[in-house]
Amino acid sequence: MRISVILVATGLLITSSAAMAAMNADVFYYKAAALEKQGMAAALSKDLKPVMNEMKAAGRALKAENEAAKKRGKPLFCPPKKSSMNSKQALAALRALGSAKRKSMNVKQAFRAIMIKKYPCR
Repeated sequence: MRISVILVATGLLITSSAAMAAMNADVFYYKAAALEKQGMAAALSKDLKPVMNEMKAAGRALKAENEAAKKRGKPLFCPPKKSSMNSKQALAALRALGSAKRKSMNVKQAFRAIMIKKYPCR
């Protein structure tokens, strides 16, 4: 009995991990756009937490990647000290990539491309 519970729990973790990894930038874009259209009702959506977690994880990983590149003397992008991107700007930037390109990228890769274009190093 105990082994079967462990196997089921492991299967659920593997399945949910695969589902999380399967969220490409195109899926993320459509989920985020749908949440934005919902306005305040988005707070009740089951998609809100996964989309927010995906964005936070991608942001942290991208920041770390750029910091490591800076230490090597070749930053990927060079934002000003006080820079920000609101949800409308992020969705517009994702939309500008196009569906075909978003489908071939994960969220971090999509935002890397966006940041490199928006904040090139000169």
